[in-house]
Amino acid sequence: APPSRRHIGCAAISRRHIWIADTGEYIYCWSADTLAWLHVKGAYAVALAASQSTDIVWALSRQGIVAARAGMCASSRLGRGWVKLEKLRMKCVAIDGDTAWLVTRDGQLMK
Repeated sequence: APPSRRHIGCAAISRRHIWIADTGEYIYCWSADTLAWLHVKGAYAVALAASQSTDIVWALSRQGIVAARAGMCASSRLGRGWVKLEKLRMKCVAIDGDTAWLVTRDGQLMK
């Protein structure tokens, strides 16, 4: 079950999912296929970014680690897991269509 509304830290909407992270950085997903909230393990988030035209979603943890949800497709609606960019420390992530834009902690823009 998802956290109550008073514990939601952030949210993002992709083509077929609603993603939320609670104040403990745990990530949950509402899927149109299952009509239920699912705890999505493997990454943590204080910020989420998602594409409304695709199923792309990225998570940004308090430590600045970004992770992209991998394997999102018709046969695996929630994907196979998270791909983390652990060597880079970010302060912001945004999605435009199928492109992720990242801002590093020292202010550099990456794509």
